[in-house]
Amino acid sequence: EAILEWLKIYAEPRHVHTRRNYMREAERLLLWSIFQKRVAFSSLTTEDVIEYRRFLADPQPYEIWVSDALYRRHKPEWKPFVWREPPRSLRHRVGADNQRIAGLSRESIRFSCTVLSRMCNWLMQQKYLEYNPFHGQPKSAARTKINVGRSLTRKQWEYVMDALDALPPDDPKSARLRFLFYLAYLTGMRLHEIANATMGDFHTQDLGESSPEGLEIKVMGKGEVLRSVPIPEPLQVELARYLRSRG
Repeated sequence: EAILEWLKIYAEPRHVHTRRNYMREAERLLLWSIFQKRVAFSSLTTEDVIEYRRFLADPQPYEIWVSDALYRRHKPEWKPFVWREPPRSLRHRVGADNQRIAGLSRESIRFSCTVLSRMCNWLMQQKYLEYNPFHGQPKSAARTKINVGRSLTRKQWEYVMDALDALPPDDPKSARLRFLFYLAYLTGMRLHEIANATMGDFHTQDLGESSPEGLEIKVMGKGEVLRSVPIPEPLQVELARYLRSRG
């Protein structure tokens, strides 16, 4: 009940993905407390949290904690973890262990502990917890290298743009696809920011007498921070084309 009260903070529709991710992390910890440690969630200690971090990396016994596929929460086959394939970067290495993985990656464990520490801080403020067991944990070293494996190369982007240019010019779907791809590529907006954007979020900005009016979009991003994203001229052309296709 205390965890559900915390999750009510994220009850609004724009927080649907955040709420789902936070609920997953909280439920894992709650189930581990009850079934693995056999203690109340409110009785966890810092030593327990250290043990829980190791559990996230290797959730044994597998037959209890790990399912063979992603099932819906209400299905009896559901379990808190799912067997997954190793990252692509490791699959073709000579001598690499290509067995399936049950535990979380280092980045996912860091995310989980950050979420749970935030939850415990809130529960402390509500007088449900006396202290936050996640405090005092050694901080993981921040990544110094950007993971470019989840990005497209310049050549791949050129292929995407060529595919967009080959779409039927008179089809409204083509104009929509072109606009969405250009919006993502030229602004760097997050997926949920693009999905929530409306024409009312676009605004003109006065650049002075010697320059034409610029166009920008107001975006409510992570942490409820409002920012302005400039709309470059190629994207303005695609926006106009898309709006004309809509009549």
